[in-house]
Formats: sequence, structure tokens, C-alpha cells
Amino acid sequence: MPRLVGINHIALEVGDIDEALAFWESIFGELTLRGGRGGHMAFIDMGDQFIALARGRSRPPDRARHFGLVVDDKEAVRQRLRALGVPISGGRGLERSQSRRARSSARRASRRSSARGAVETAPRSISPNR
Repeated sequence: MPRLVGINHIALEVGDIDEALAFWESIFGELTLRGGRGGHMAFIDMGDQFIALARGRSRPPDRARHFGLVVDDKEAVRQRLRALGVPISGGRGLERSQSRRARSSARRASRRSSARGAVETAPRSISPNR
């Protein structure tokens, strides 16, 4: 039986593509776009995944709709979001489960690589509430 292994992309409806790209660049710096930028769509490259920005909203904003990102420096992103005045969730539930997985993964990696002296760590998640 096939198993679910990840997410290829997320699609976000935005009012204005240029404004949305400027927001993402204000957090992460210069972005790499897949296939450039069209009139109604832009695709922010994230390695094996991407964020699809689509102009136009078909539904009003709500309080429960959200997504989580994995970043290489969670605290730096949180600081940047605070500086920009963007509200962020605490992500406590994800952090706890991620921390357990990270500790377990690091223990396994440590056992596998103790001869080389390397220890792998798992990336951490944040959940922007925007």
C-alpha cells in the first residue's frame, strides 16, 4: 500500500501577487520563483515543495485556516515576524511532537553515526497565523 510522505505544495489565495511576494521577501529575503511570475499566479520555490500564490479570493478569511512551515532557524523567523508586526501562534502542539521526533531521530542518528561523530537534528516548525 502506498504511504503519504509529504506535501508537494500549498496554494494560497491573495489579493495582490506583488504585495504577497513582497511580504514573503520581507521575511526570507530574495525568493526563487518557479517559472517566473504570471499575471494571476506565482510559485515560490522551496526545494521539493512550493507555495503557489493565486490572485483572487473565493472565500473570506477565517480564524482556523492556517499552515505550518519548516525553517532552518525558527527563532530568526519569529523575530522577523515580530519586527514586521505579524501575529504568530505559539505552535506549542507542533513543537512538542516535533521535539519528541527530533530527540528520537537525533538518538537514532547518533547511534548510527557515533563512529563519525556526527549528530543529525530535525528542522523545527513554526505556524504563522496570517
